[in-house]
Amino acid sequence: MVIESKDYELAWLIREFEKKLLDLFSKGKLNGTVHTCIGQEFSAISFLNNFMKGDWAISNHRGHGHFLSITKDFDG
Repeated sequence: MVIESKDYELAWLIREFEKKLLDLFSKGKLNGTVHTCIGQEFSAISFLNNFMKGDWAISNHRGHGHFLSITKDFDG
């Protein structure tokens, strides 16, 4: 796998998103618990880089990185 600069940027965005979730959770603004993918950002990006048209993703309780790498929907 060749890591491109866009991959580093996406990894950084995913990490910042996850840190924000932890911050909101620590302030009591999120219910339940938060399982982040911090440290696993490139596994999500590698996953995306191997997607083919029509592929589906089924993830787990640390799936934010997968969702974000596929959709780029950091606001939704």
